[in-house]
Amino acid sequence: MNEGAPPEVTPEVIQVIEDLNPWWATGQLRKAPPPYLRRGVRELLERIARPKGLIEIVRGPRQVGKTTAFEQAIEHLLNTRVNPKDILFLRFDQEVLRESRGGLLPIIRWFQQTVRGRPFETGKTTYIFLDEVHKLERWDEDVKHITDTFPVRLAITGSSSVLVSRGGRESLAGRILTSDFPTFQFREVLEAWAPIARRLPSAAAFRDIFSSSNPVPFFEPVHSLKSQQKHSLRRHLEKYYNRGGYPRLHNREVDDDLW
Repeated sequence: MNEGAPPEVTPEVIQVIEDLNPWWATGQLRKAPPPYLRRGVRELLERIARPKGLIEIVRGPRQVGKTTAFEQAIEHLLNTRVNPKDILFLRFDQEVLRESRGGLLPIIRWFQQTVRGRPFETGKTTYIFLDEVHKLERWDEDVKHITDTFPVRLAITGSSSVLVSRGGRESLAGRILTSDFPTFQFREVLEAWAPIARRLPSAAAFRDIFSSSNPVPFFEPVHSLKSQQKHSLRRHLEKYYNRGGYPRLHNREVDDDLW
């Protein structure tokens, strides 16, 4: 098996891949992902951790946490003692990967031969995460070939839901499970960065509120907040109305005078 890298995978490509997968050497991510899990991420983590399942597609606009969800999934796998060399992460916003000769398949074979060191059919499950995969030419054909040929767990993201859905509509029919990640809801912004979130009632669906014969209990915890807490809630809501639901505009990465 250890016959060396396929000739199509250049040293430059290998260096980028190794940079993206530091856990092969250290057993952990280079930087811990945010602890807050967006809605739907817990379910995504549970599904990815299963040895079998559909291709997971996470789609939505840029900068809403899709890549972060993958980092949280990788951290979860490492924490549950998955072999670090059974996890591959690729980002196709990297031009050198997009232009790698032969596309995705030579990289997958290189990973199997030189990193994993054994066929995908041998040993425990391999997990492959492909970020911004729609930027890769013929991505849907490569993904279909991988899932038809190898017993791996595959998860992909795409910033353009139109490209993802159209590109794989026919070739991946019946093979995918799609999770949509919109911008952060107001409650998610509070839960991620505002202590006032601890004072809020449990989340409730609109259908539960409006189908209830007495919806008052759903709102009592908010009405019972102290004046200072209500003021804090209003201040956060005004900020959310002004900035919207992109996390970088709330997590202090962008200064208040620059947002």
